[in-house]
Amino acid sequence: MRYVKGHGLHTRNRIVAEASYGLRQAGANGVSVSDLMKLAGLTHGGFYAHFESREALIIEAFAAAMDRTIAQWRNHTNGMPAEELRSGHRDDRARGCVLPALGTDIARSSPKARRAFASKLDEMIDLRAVDCKFQIVGCRRRGYRTS
Repeated sequence: MRYVKGHGLHTRNRIVAEASYGLRQAGANGVSVSDLMKLAGLTHGGFYAHFESREALIIEAFAAAMDRTIAQWRNHTNGMPAEELRSGHRDDRARGCVLPALGTDIARSSPKARRAFASKLDEMIDLRAVDCKFQIVGCRRRGYRTS
């Protein structure tokens, strides 16, 4: 059976997306390759057609989860997003903020996974720093004290 062009990439992206939700709920050590593939509606037999190792998927899934959080932050242009501060957003391990969901798992992950997480965390910090800078400038323009 022939697949349409791009089917493999689409499947890989689906695996990464679903794995990012599953890892956030159960932690990196709480799910097997078989569990991660089931989330994407696939069997574990096809896993190595898409990834060289479990660690490779975990790194991509961590990055995808962090990219989603960064995108949510970028969608808010006026100061700190209210959604970010809500306990529901914090407590929704699968779809909420990635930091409380994955923070403890990173410490137990491989050095390669920790480096990937740290790189994305730096991106998140840079984004927040820019937002805070604009908030401070806006407050000063309106006559509010910022220090």
